Amino acid sequence: MLRYGIEELRRRGCKGIHFLVNRHNVKAIRCYAVFGFRVVGECHMYDQDFLCYEKEL
Repeated sequence: MLRYGIEELRRRGCKGIHFLVNRHNVKAIRCYAVFGFRVVGECHMYDQDFLCYEKEL
């Protein structure tokens, strides 16, 4: 599903993807690494710590 989403965003002309993931969500973090996402920041909100991920398309 992630691969399809990335391709669809490319098709629509998007230049990149940014999103937040809970820093304790190990399964998601491993998955994003496989797809070439990188951590570009972090934040704290809703009493949780998040990592900001980015991928250029």
